[in-house]
Amino acid sequence: MSLRTFSPLLAALALAGCFSDLGPGDGPLPGQTGGDPTATTTGDPTTGPAPVCGDGLLQAGEQCDAGPLNGDWAICKTDCTVAACGDGFLAPTEACDGGDDCLPDCTFVRCGDGIVNQDDEQCDDGNRDDGDACAHNCRETGCGDGILQDGEICDHGPHNADTAACTTACTLAACGDGFVGPGEACEPADADPPCDVSCALASCVANTDPEPGEECQVADKTCTDKCLLNVCGDGVLALTETCDDGNLVSGDGCTPDCQLEECGDGLLVAGEACDDGNQVADDGCSPTCERDAYFVFVTAETFSGAFGNVAAADDHCQNRPRTPSCRARTAPG
Repeated sequence: MSLRTFSPLLAALALAGCFSDLGPGDGPLPGQTGGDPTATTTGDPTTGPAPVCGDGLLQAGEQCDAGPLNGDWAICKTDCTVAACGDGFLAPTEACDGGDDCLPDCTFVRCGDGIVNQDDEQCDDGNRDDGDACAHNCRETGCGDGILQDGEICDHGPHNADTAACTTACTLAACGDGFVGPGEACEPADADPPCDVSCALASCVANTDPEPGEECQVADKTCTDKCLLNVCGDGVLALTETCDDGNLVSGDGCTPDCQLEECGDGLLVAGEACDDGNQVADDGCSPTCERDAYFVFVTAETFSGAFGNVAAADDHCQNRPRTPSCRARTAPG
């Protein structure tokens, strides 16, 4: 019989083999033992490559995986564990991580944390309320703390003095209180030299020639009605003064050099968001002392953005050469 005669027969046998159901005794299916289709091999199947930290895929054994954004100072660290307070790395949500000035919650020690932990703290009740026994600056409340409270007429803090505009009893200085205060030449109880009820020397009231104790004559342009040379803080408005509230305290509308506090004078007072000492617009502080721009830094280097906090970002830029790799830019506010 020729090969051509066998060809149809071989094709038929091959086709029959493809459709064989391999019943009992015909051999196992791949992955089965014997003739039982429910039985499987006991060998470990191939499941692909082992997990790789940093591939961006969260896999078994990883707490996180941000791919190229992983970093020791990022939310997801280089070992694919989530940043945690106390791990020694400064995470974006932490102000600090370790050190004498760092609390267990990774925030800096500060007034209001409930712990008396700084040399300048007299108390710390964990709040910023000035109405209780511990003020917002962690100083014990009372006359002399610089905070006006019930029963006080004034409180200039360290500026309080019996001879100042605000006395140590937190009352306003007044003629007749027994202390020679701002703008006073004497106290009425003084007999040598004689003092008038207005706290001026009796000789000054008579406006005679200069007498002992008088600094000038009332007729002089730089002289007060108590025969004292006019000075800032005496409560008397002089030629070069735009204000004089009788004290040398900042932030009350009149500067310590007796000029009205206003936007552009470089002194930050209540009601101002900023004061850069000029009236220039778009330089970060507007002519009305409101924020009109913010500074950003542009560097030639690439960072992931996981700096930890603003202070850390500033530190990165300050440690780079100012030109050309790190330059300040302003952006509209």
